[in-house]
Amino acid sequence: MEREEILQNIKSKINSSRENIAQCKDILIVGHLDADGISSTAIAKKTFEHNGFNVDYRVVKQLDSVIIKDIEKSKKDLTVFVDLGSGQLDNISDYIEKNKIMVLDHHDPSQKTHPNILLHLNAHLLGMDGSKEISGSGMCYLFSRYFLEKDENLSKELQKIAIIGMMGDMQLREGAVGMNKHIISWAEDNEVVSVKKDICYFGKQTRPICKLLEYATDPIIPTISFSPENTKAFVGSVINPRDNDNFWKRWIDLSQSEVQDITTGIIKLFLSNNNGSAKFALDQLFCETYQFLDETKGTEFRDVMEFSTVLNACGRHDRWKDGVELIVGNRDNLPVISTLLENHRRYLAESIDIIKKAKIKKMKNIQVFFAGNRIKPTIIGTVAGMALGARILDYRIPVLAISDDTDDPDYSKVSSRGNKKMVWKGLRLNTAMKLSEKFGGEGGGHDIAAGCRIPNKNKEAFLEAVDECIGAQIKG
Repeated sequence: MEREEILQNIKSKINSSRENIAQCKDILIVGHLDADGISSTAIAKKTFEHNGFNVDYRVVKQLDSVIIKDIEKSKKDLTVFVDLGSGQLDNISDYIEKNKIMVLDHHDPSQKTHPNILLHLNAHLLGMDGSKEISGSGMCYLFSRYFLEKDENLSKELQKIAIIGMMGDMQLREGAVGMNKHIISWAEDNEVVSVKKDICYFGKQTRPICKLLEYATDPIIPTISFSPENTKAFVGSVINPRDNDNFWKRWIDLSQSEVQDITTGIIKLFLSNNNGSAKFALDQLFCETYQFLDETKGTEFRDVMEFSTVLNACGRHDRWKDGVELIVGNRDNLPVISTLLENHRRYLAESIDIIKKAKIKKMKNIQVFFAGNRIKPTIIGTVAGMALGARILDYRIPVLAISDDTDDPDYSKVSSRGNKKMVWKGLRLNTAMKLSEKFGGEGGGHDIAAGCRIPNKNKEAFLEAVDECIGAQIKG
């Protein structure tokens, strides 16, 4: 479907529901706790407040039956689900009977609808691939773009927030496509963001060059990644890693010739340590990178990848309100954010140590880590992904990290992670996690990262089913 046809369809749906939405003065926004969900929540909050609505909001890890029952008690005029909801309409219909609802989402929708739904904008129902062509925040931006009167300053602000969500949802790793590309193009025209080809590694604004390369993953640099001694020796052999004031240079401090020397050296390492996948690794080395032009250079907020990581940290440590306030323009909480980031990095390091010492259950096509209550359910997926990228876990098969469900002791929460190479081979973790429904659970997500909630009594049967499903995906 062509862009203009999609946008016209969105406009038409919004205009058809505008009068009914306008009658709802008190609104509850419910979003997901990752960077895309927090960004979606912020866009929806600013949109409705701009039009004079009374807005409350909350952010959740999963929209399961426990959360939905609690939401039903709010008795707001309208409940707006952002970056979630489409795949949970069955549960929403079971537990929310009278509340009017609205859904702005990009995940696979269920077949069921809701009698009191005023508006359901879903990427897939509009002819877009929600896994790569548009994020939850992108859907919220399009709603705002056509629901509000034209306001250039607000539009720029919401474009910026939408791009953070795209990055947080890992939709920009291969470059923007589909509606993402159009939103970024609008933002470029408004001088909100600049786009350039560069190495894909995290921390170009804030990390010293040696640390940036030492922690490089996806792709891992042969002989360099995770080796501080080798990294310092490599960098020292091609450039002077310190500036005139003897401070360690960051990637943004390097001259063009220094960037060229470093990247040439990295490419040589890939080629000289070819294990049959050097071409795949080199294809992953460079990507489009995004910087916000109104943010200070050298801060976590200049680079979109680093900004999205800040929001993820806020969500994972139950400080999602700080994350929402941060991206709607309130920087009064920067000391809190800085402390949160320090604690987040420390917690991740401690959690990685737990995985290093843990017994991992190996099955035919998956590996399983049972965390119990040792790692927060909100963090365990991030930690599992890091351990996979750092090859602490077997990098050839997906990992399922299982933690206690703090809301119900009869259930466990599962976070699954893969990598780009697995997805290239056919991995679809969202499909695998949806199998939880056959065992009394509920779940979903993306091809590379997904999660579910499963009754403890059916845990082993579920794992067997997932193992078989993923084996068929990769083989196929």
